[in-house]
Amino acid sequence: IATGSGWGTKGKYQGIAPKADIVAVAIGDEEWTPSSVIDGMQYIYNYAASVHKPAVINFSVGTQIGPHD
Repeated sequence: IATGSGWGTKGKYQGIAPKADIVAVAIGDEEWTPSSVIDGMQYIYNYAASVHKPAVINFSVGTQIGPHD
């Protein structure tokens, strides 16, 4: 939704930032540390600088344990 180009609707329905890139970074298999989070964020900022774009980071932390209703 955020970065949708509107391709399927010939531009009628676009996301709020259709020219944005999505950069996914894994910060650990089961357990993450503060330094791995910082390394992941630095990777994103370095990528953004290399393509001359601003960076916005969504750091969603959660678990799959327990009910989801």
